[in-house]
Amino acid sequence: MNDELQQIRLVGQELGELSKAQPSLEVQPRLAACLSNLANALGSLGRRNEALVLAKGAIEIYRAAVQKEPGRFGEELAGSLNNLANRLSELGRRSEALAPAQEAVALYRALAQENPNAFKPNLARSLNNLANRLSELGRRAEALAPAQKAVELRRALARQNPDAFQPALAMSLNNLAALLSELGRRAEALAPAQEAEELYRALAQENPDAFQPALAMALNTLAIGLSELGRRSEALASAQKAEELYRALARQNPDAFQPDLASALNNLAIGLSELGRRSEALAPAQEAVELRRALARQNPDAFQPALAMSLNNLANRLSELGRRSEALAPAQEAVELYRALARQNPDAFRPDLAMSLNNLAIRLSELGRRSEALAPAQEAVELRRALARQNPDAFQPALAGSLDNLAIRLSEVGRRSEALAPAQEAVELYRPLARQNPDAFRPDLARSFGAMSQVLAGLGRHSEAAAALAEGIDALQSQFARLPEAFAPLMETLVQLYQEAAQTAGIEPDETLLKHVKEVFDRLEKPSS
Repeated sequence: MNDELQQIRLVGQELGELSKAQPSLEVQPRLAACLSNLANALGSLGRRNEALVLAKGAIEIYRAAVQKEPGRFGEELAGSLNNLANRLSELGRRSEALAPAQEAVALYRALAQENPNAFKPNLARSLNNLANRLSELGRRAEALAPAQKAVELRRALARQNPDAFQPALAMSLNNLAALLSELGRRAEALAPAQEAEELYRALAQENPDAFQPALAMALNTLAIGLSELGRRSEALASAQKAEELYRALARQNPDAFQPDLASALNNLAIGLSELGRRSEALAPAQEAVELRRALARQNPDAFQPALAMSLNNLANRLSELGRRSEALAPAQEAVELYRALARQNPDAFRPDLAMSLNNLAIRLSELGRRSEALAPAQEAVELRRALARQNPDAFQPALAGSLDNLAIRLSEVGRRSEALAPAQEAVELYRPLARQNPDAFRPDLARSFGAMSQVLAGLGRHSEAAAALAEGIDALQSQFARLPEAFAPLMETLVQLYQEAAQTAGIEPDETLLKHVKEVFDRLEKPSS
């Protein structure tokens, strides 16, 4: 890449000298092409500010050329606009990136109408780019149509010429998977994520240098998709492979790949935690924060959102290990960062602000600061209720989680009568979700029954509390049997509360229910031979 960069620089210098002496329509566009290529090369090396200057220079030259000869250079201008949108996005200037992405699509659409064979590939690339830019701004529903159209166009092109267009098809499939996941369409997201990973794996076997970065990206996307569907062991394997690939790439080129390594580390920490490997999860969570803090110091606009996400993750990992005092500071910092980001761009960052507020409420409660915990819990519910009205598929699970949290916080401050309604609403939201996707949502339904039982017990309704806990134990049984290490803490809590509630209510616990649970605990405690 460095040799190629040097060659582009030398050609650009020669063309620059020539264009000063002879500012013709033949020389100037060649200079613009050189600037655009150099911008792409610098962007690949992580030198984003330099890349942006050159991308803007190319646009200026092409616009002037199009004005002088309207029938020429439209293709070149559209390509440079795509390039500019990417450079602005890389620097966190997401609002500015949208207009050039939209203009590029409009130009390529017109060109493709006149000459489909020549310009469909370019149109597909610009649609892919536009979908990414809309998604970054939180306009995910609008992003879906261009993302789907890009896949459709590239699939047709790949059928005719696999060698030329399979890489582009894989990219569009990966983007479509990420977008469907963000829209809450998790089951639909898995197929394109798997197909993208398969395509990139084959390409990386033939040409590792060219396609290992893309394979790592696809593995990360697949890990997230599998995790959302409750397929945690498979998700961890993908997350681990992504982290290995990105670590090797970041050693060779830190500027280009450290952001991706941080993302992979964040996902790896979550994957380990979901499988009950909480001690192992802490180191990657801490490393992700360190990397993203350094990146955010250099470029706050681009990397503060990622830093906030990693801080939130670190707070959760510390809390899981009982290090609650240490967990509070990163949870508070995450809220501060997301609140500032949500003021600038509500559509993109309100979901993240709600998540961080929910977690902050839990961290405060864990430290006994229950009165302070109530306000962030209430704000999280308000934000997520509004989001769920706009997009139920994407935000109803998060709303249910926040309702559970609010119920517990209200109960802790003695407002038990008020706590019952959000607890019951959470259970009713999780029931259909657990029916549709048991692997992903039965554990949440079990937690929700646990939260409701605490509220009922606080109101003296112990028999109802016992019944709710029995339902929670039943909901969790299949996952507990399959992944005992991951779900043992939750199951142990549910069983203990169930036995206490049954005793207080003067009723006999369901021994058949408890027998199956005990068998799994016995297997877990028995040393493997």
